[in-house]
Amino acid sequence: SWKKPLFGDFFWVWLFETFHCIGTAILMYTVLPELDVIKGAMLTNCVAFIPGLFGLLSRTKKESRVALKVMMDLLALACQLTGFFVWPIIDYEKKSQNWRVWIIPVAIFLTSCGWWENYVDKHSKISFIKYFGGIKERLWKTRYFCYIFISLWKCLVFFGLMVICMSDRLQQFTTIFNLGDAFASHRINFTEIQETIISNNLPDIHTVAPLSENIAIMSQKGTPIFVFLIQVLTAWLCYIFGKFACKICIQGFSFAFPVNLTIPVSISLLITACGLRFEQVCSFDFMPPYLFWECKNGDILNDFLSNDYAWVWLFWLLSQTWITLHIWTPKCERLASTEKLFVSPMYNSLLIDQSLALNRRRDDEGDVKTEELNLNPDEHENEVSQYYETISIHTDSSQTNTSKTKSSDHITRIFATATMWHETEEEMMEMLKSILRMDEDQSARRVAQKYLKIVDLDYYEFETHIFFDDAFEIADENEDENVVNSFVKLLVALMDDAATHVHQTNIRIRPPKKFPAPYGGRLVWTLPGKTKIVAHLKDKSKIRHKKRWSQVMYMYYLLGFKLMDQPISVDRKEVIAENTFLLTLDGDIDFTPSAVALLVDLMKKNTNLGAACGRIHPVGGGLMVWYQMFEYAIGHWLQKATEHMIGCVLCSPGCFSLFRGKALMDDNVMARYTTKSSQARHYVQYDQGEDRWLCTLLLQRGYRVEYSAASDAYTHAPEGFSEFYNQRRRWVPSTMANIMDLLQDYKKTVKVNDNISLPYIAYQTMLMAGTILGPGTIFLMLVGAFVAAFRIGNWVSFQYNIIPILFFMVVCFLLNSNIQLVVAQILSASYALIMMAVIVGTTLQLGEDGVGSPSAIFLIALSGSFFIAACMHPQEFKCIIPGLLYLLSIPSMYLLLIIYSLINLNNVSWGTREIATKKTKKVGSSFHYFHEMGHVGALLGEWWWSFYPSE
Repeated sequence: SWKKPLFGDFFWVWLFETFHCIGTAILMYTVLPELDVIKGAMLTNCVAFIPGLFGLLSRTKKESRVALKVMMDLLALACQLTGFFVWPIIDYEKKSQNWRVWIIPVAIFLTSCGWWENYVDKHSKISFIKYFGGIKERLWKTRYFCYIFISLWKCLVFFGLMVICMSDRLQQFTTIFNLGDAFASHRINFTEIQETIISNNLPDIHTVAPLSENIAIMSQKGTPIFVFLIQVLTAWLCYIFGKFACKICIQGFSFAFPVNLTIPVSISLLITACGLRFEQVCSFDFMPPYLFWECKNGDILNDFLSNDYAWVWLFWLLSQTWITLHIWTPKCERLASTEKLFVSPMYNSLLIDQSLALNRRRDDEGDVKTEELNLNPDEHENEVSQYYETISIHTDSSQTNTSKTKSSDHITRIFATATMWHETEEEMMEMLKSILRMDEDQSARRVAQKYLKIVDLDYYEFETHIFFDDAFEIADENEDENVVNSFVKLLVALMDDAATHVHQTNIRIRPPKKFPAPYGGRLVWTLPGKTKIVAHLKDKSKIRHKKRWSQVMYMYYLLGFKLMDQPISVDRKEVIAENTFLLTLDGDIDFTPSAVALLVDLMKKNTNLGAACGRIHPVGGGLMVWYQMFEYAIGHWLQKATEHMIGCVLCSPGCFSLFRGKALMDDNVMARYTTKSSQARHYVQYDQGEDRWLCTLLLQRGYRVEYSAASDAYTHAPEGFSEFYNQRRRWVPSTMANIMDLLQDYKKTVKVNDNISLPYIAYQTMLMAGTILGPGTIFLMLVGAFVAAFRIGNWVSFQYNIIPILFFMVVCFLLNSNIQLVVAQILSASYALIMMAVIVGTTLQLGEDGVGSPSAIFLIALSGSFFIAACMHPQEFKCIIPGLLYLLSIPSMYLLLIIYSLINLNNVSWGTREIATKKTKKVGSSFHYFHEMGHVGALLGEWWWSFYPSE
């Protein structure tokens, strides 16, 4: 929205905004002070004349029931028009000399000019409405540039009119600028009229029975400031919560309903308050009496209905409701941007309810048309990878109208990409059930659109690809032949059980189709909902194995081969890539379609978002899983949420994350991600923490990474001590290596990435410094704790703590990893017992020193931050229960684990799910193998060659 506008566009926007500003100022400073509060509230329902008129002129014959709508528009305009003259005519009949009420038509007409933009359409048959519709479309790119100048102009106009209007009311013009006297306590003069009794015939002589008396009272100090703050705060809260209701798609009950009821409820409360005030003058004594609104005496309701024709207000309210009828039927997506929700992101705080209703965008329909969706998955065109009949299918010249994008290009396409290796039956079952739930959800959306002809803005196309590492082993019968291993057979066997569990009935899925492939083989299932599962079985003797190379493989296959090799224009490829997402999964993940939908919502909200991750919950049993429950909880509650708010999330975990295809296809993302490890740092940064490195590449290219706390996924966590230590042995060095990579290149990253600032870099630098100093800090903490708990000297405590640490370091340097883990487990248990004694000793010490001691303040602040975070996540409050276990494990996790990880940097094995398997058949050379199959490899695309292992 920073593009310079055309002069004509700027002029008309300036003119309408000036009219709106003049009308609002006259309404507030001249008209409303002359009316009582109830009449003034009613009059605010008459500021929709211009929107109603432009909406009528924007009607086209293509609309359904257009004749009825035109009649309703004319009736609504007539009702709005009566508001121009009702109060002036009544005032004239009473022979009042107040000329200000005759400004009402001008004020409300000019005020209604502020919402012209929402009611014009470039498809209108009326030429000037069509022209204004073009301005509206161009304002998408020029709005903020225009309003830099128009906002300042409106402030000057409003202030100038305020001075003019108030100078007419004040005896001394200069009083307006005496701000010191206005905000301080000052004299207020008013006339008190005595109530007369009809039966008393007293002479009207001021010395005998005066009917009125001039009285002066003192105002309360700072009252204008309080009134101003109340007005600003309440209007802002109304706007914020109204926008929030629209964003989360509860607009009908939580936005349209309250907006339409604002004036009726306000009038009811005002009439009630006036009645109470009339009966008891001391009512509402919490506010200064001179600030109470003007009320009529006697039977207020009957007087309004009979003498002031207030019943006409009902027609004004109904006409405004008709003109703003679109707010009851929103069509925008969840978490839509403010620009998509409202025509102008600014609001009028003086008429906040009318501003929200008239400014809520009318044309927020989805981009995708039902007729352009492929609702028959069985009728897909054959993939280009299977047919090479003519060369013309690869060229844009053979296609017609390929340079123009289609609405169907905006359809969300999700490719679930799971990497599997040695998962157990339970873990595979959870992942398959999640995929089948997605299949069921996608099928329901497709069927609803196919038969009900509705546009579902959350519709998506879905396909699953499972990449099985090391999927082959030597056959028992013939050592020269490879067969699929037991894990692949387990996957095939579990398919029916998973479908039966999801659909709650016995289901037999058709056996998979088998295809040979240069990398091994491929199995293809068609699920009950007509989506597909493709299992790519990798033979590590033919293609590089391990998780990162599986990710590289599916990126090039899904984004390079299936998208970029299609015979469509570059423009269409760009749009499709922007709406294509890779849902990265682990083989043990458990999630629901709603969790995926929340991540997609984030992607739709911000096109610069490269990746989004959800809240990962560890599942399993045992002490290690309990520890990880608390660790994952505070990591997401505090660290990930902080990174999301002040900058970007540094790691979107590969077990459950959504990546945008366009971001991954960036030259310096996918190309660099295929870099083969050739240095020691590469093995740590590239292969040990591949998901974190991928996010680092995205951040360095200017993309944003976000976190969705409501998108829940469940993964099996290591249940044993050794498996946990081996997992963290990979994570700790890779985390430090990637953060150091980001910090070393921070100047370039800050320059290209708008979401990363120098304060955020400083924050990450402090975290890195804390990580580096962590082991030493924990060691000194243990020394001090021993002194406080066991009443020993500092040097004695130092010796007691340094000996086991040195012993563990020697073990890590000299002995194998199994012995290291046994020693670490023994030391961890010992330190846990010691920590229990330390906690008891510290508690006793706090009892002696009091809550004001530094130790008490630190402990209360630490535990308090955890408790507050848990209270703000009530559904996850139980995660705080293992917090005591976390405290007992501090020496093990922040001292022993760091030592184990750093000394074992040379160990680049995966560490988890490593079991003894049969050896695969050895082939002489991958180069010779593919030399023999070179023709087939060429047909399948040059991209395959990036996966082949070098000699």
